[in-house]
Amino acid sequence: KNVITRAVGSRDYVQVDTHCFETHVGDRFLLCSDGLHGYLEVHEIPAIVEMGPDRSVRRFIELANERGGRDNITAIVAEAY
Repeated sequence: KNVITRAVGSRDYVQVDTHCFETHVGDRFLLCSDGLHGYLEVHEIPAIVEMGPDRSVRRFIELANERGGRDNITAIVAEAY
């Protein structure tokens, strides 16, 4: 099970993890809540992300709902350019 240990807006001060890494044009990143990733298999993600940001977000949410997702679902697919 996932436990939220830090959240934006829950306290006066929030500790944020940041990581720097090199990106290339066309790289895509999936940011999602536990309402999504608990219903996906890791091997499914690359093919869905290849659909492009808009289509892949819709597909991720459809899959989570089809698989019994009852939690709030948040998903963002960002593309470097």
